[in-house]
Amino acid sequence: MSYWAMRRVLQRANDKLGTNWTLHDLRHTAATRMANDPKMTLVEV
Repeated sequence: MSYWAMRRVLQRANDKLGTNWTLHDLRHTAATRMANDPKMTLVEV
């Protein structure tokens, strides 16, 4: 899926949910959760 297609999917979800998430927000949340997982190394993150 292209960046623009995913961005549009996220815009539609934001419209329905009344949220304001961005792709950066999702990427940051995923990286934070992986970094806090004791089973993952920073290289894997």
